[in-house]
Amino acid sequence: MKQIDLPVKLRTKNSKNGNRRARRGGEVPAIIYGGEQAPQPALVDSVSFVKMLGTIHRSTIFNLKVDGNEVIQQAIIRDMQRHPVNDKPIHIDFYRIQVDKPIVVDIPVHGVGGVPAGVKLGGLLEHITRRLEIRCLPLEVPEFLEIDVSGIMIGHSLHVSDLKAPEGVEVLTPGHEVLFIVAAPKAEEEAKPAEEVAAAAQPELVGEKEKKEKEEAEKAEEGKKKGK
Repeated sequence: MKQIDLPVKLRTKNSKNGNRRARRGGEVPAIIYGGEQAPQPALVDSVSFVKMLGTIHRSTIFNLKVDGNEVIQQAIIRDMQRHPVNDKPIHIDFYRIQVDKPIVVDIPVHGVGGVPAGVKLGGLLEHITRRLEIRCLPLEVPEFLEIDVSGIMIGHSLHVSDLKAPEGVEVLTPGHEVLFIVAAPKAEEEAKPAEEVAAAAQPELVGEKEKKEKEEAEKAEEGKKKGK
């Protein structure tokens, strides 16, 4: 399991004004909580943290080095708020962990094995459930789980119960939830509605024709009367 050293500064107070000042000063407000210790407000350097964003995931373990010391608290990110415009982190929730106690996290699930059989026949592969909730020891958390999608035929699907999780990893997401499905081609799906629309339009066309014929007959009859 990936581990990253991250320096943090502890704070004595946690307030909105203090958080604004911290952000203006290039730091991200954070909270460290969980375990037997009380929640602790903290600050993380914004520049260094943003640089590592592309290399971390929800199960990454952070070795929090407090106030420049070698005192380490191990934690994972439980939540992270981002700015609505620039997408930069504006608050981080670190959850303390102990390597000998299981934790619950959510991780992505990936489809492997190449192009599904149903897709080769014109079907469309849809990824329904993208993340799974699991429970295991912190050092055994996988970055993702994989499932072979190559055998899915049109109209068939794979469920959470079809997964084979690594030893020591318990999948908490309900087994009936769909992971992947190969749907029928859109042309087939749209064919029936198109036929129904055409059938519905037919009586209206016939009615219009009869109406015109009736109008023409009435005009002809009226012309005969005028001729007499």
